[in-house]
Amino acid sequence: MRLLPFLLLLCSQLPAAEIRHRFLAVDDGTLTLHHIDQNDPTRNWKVPFGGYCMDLQLIGADKVLLAVDDGYREFALADGKELKAFKGVLGGLTHSVERLPDGRTLLAMREHPGLGHGIIVLDAKNVVQAKLSFPGVSMLRHLRSTTRGTLIVAAAGWVLECGLDGKEIWRAKVPGNNFKAVELDDQRVLVSCGPGGRTLRTIDHTGKVLDTLDGKDLKEGSFVGFQRLANGNLMIGNWLGHGSQHNGLVLCEYDATGTVVWKFGQAKSSFVEVIVLDGLDTTRLHAQQREGRLAPPVPAAAPDAKGPCTAPAVSIPAQGNEQMLAIDWLRQFAKAPSLEFTMPIHGMCRTPQQSQVYAIATCP
Repeated sequence: MRLLPFLLLLCSQLPAAEIRHRFLAVDDGTLTLHHIDQNDPTRNWKVPFGGYCMDLQLIGADKVLLAVDDGYREFALADGKELKAFKGVLGGLTHSVERLPDGRTLLAMREHPGLGHGIIVLDAKNVVQAKLSFPGVSMLRHLRSTTRGTLIVAAAGWVLECGLDGKEIWRAKVPGNNFKAVELDDQRVLVSCGPGGRTLRTIDHTGKVLDTLDGKDLKEGSFVGFQRLANGNLMIGNWLGHGSQHNGLVLCEYDATGTVVWKFGQAKSSFVEVIVLDGLDTTRLHAQQREGRLAPPVPAAAPDAKGPCTAPAVSIPAQGNEQMLAIDWLRQFAKAPSLEFTMPIHGMCRTPQQSQVYAIATCP
């Protein structure tokens, strides 16, 4: 009987497991794309992109897409080899990029000849399909698609939502050099303040601040790109400024209490955007979904013109992030509250035989 208290005491004194991540980061200090694997440093690589770059996206087939100069480039995730470049055609500067599931590419542009600050839509062959402008909005920064098929755009002094036709749904005045904004749900948006501050604000569609994550514990930097991790923590890029004269923290991970639980610094670096690759299927295109999580977009079910319809079987991944997002989408956006699962869902499945569950969704 005396052994149990001893074991409990021993366990309580064991150190917590060290947090390690595998991630991609855009470095504005050295104009470099970094792939860092803290579990296996032999897989680390870096490749210079040599121009203006503020954004990146996983686009499937183990490739990463970067917004560079006036276009984009694609790199192999395995070794950083450049696979494709679209440049020297549009003019201006591309601040943000997103590849859509249908092959189109969205570019948030600055100082574009004839457009100024706006969004260019390219088709799968890089032909300009549309140009979207927003009167009164300058210093356009990140764009991100939503689960509703719209776009949320961050800009200096503003955050707005629009359709792919450019028609605005709402616009909110939000002070600061807002860098990135993503949907949390139908009513709330998470916004990083960008250069000049270290806050992540939750706002509604009127711009009212509902909650704030304050990085006042950091000595320097500005909150820019961010990602919600599978455990609910937030990974935030801490931009130290242009140029390589830096030696501070460039990434910080915050838990739900606002406590820093992991941090990363690198001499001469100044990270502006990050993708934590832990648990992600890099063979599939990813988009920033609700709550700021990364997951493959869930395709919309085609409605039946005759009335009630049955959506086709939808594969719901067993991994935590993707499973939650897929179920959320089926219930809220396919308007299918009644789901019939071919096998029960009890959190994460870890055996090959339980790698997928399936659902039949009935929509009105």
